Amino acid sequence: MSESRPMRPRLLGLAVIASVVAAWIAFDRFAGVPPPEATPAAPVVVDDPAQLVVALVNQPKAQATATLAGDTLAVTINLDPYSLTHWTMVLLFEEKTMRIVPAVFDRFPAIERIEITGYAPFQDVRGNRSSEPALKIAFTRANASTVHWPNMNFDDVPKVADSFWEHSSLRD
Repeated sequence: MSESRPMRPRLLGLAVIASVVAAWIAFDRFAGVPPPEATPAAPVVVDDPAQLVVALVNQPKAQATATLAGDTLAVTINLDPYSLTHWTMVLLFEEKTMRIVPAVFDRFPAIERIEITGYAPFQDVRGNRSSEPALKIAFTRANASTVHWPNMNFDDVPKVADSFWEHSSLRD
């Protein structure tokens, strides 16, 4: 008779992560969200940067907003729909940044700076829950014009930004 052995914890952990990533990809595909490479930089024609941001984020639960103050567009995104893991939250924030920055600068020449803030749910050691900034990134038009966006890797977005900040709990 063959004896069943428990899976090693490391392999079990990898299997769980692979299953979560596969489920997340399948959910995006079946929820009508096309892959980034299949989506044009700006899928809709709009005259307002806030409407363009909402269209590019393409997730009503993300509650994306954009406010224009002078020549700066301040974008906020609720990352809760993407907070399955810290990794998925950061990855989706970078992906949304890669959609928003080039599209806004291409369509709105008066905008010189884009600041994107992603809010996420947090819980402290006492069990208190709050929604706080989890990730922040900023691009100026001059810097963004030096980036070849179609060839950009998600992981490199923070490296080429004018500024990038992440909540300390995401680095653990």
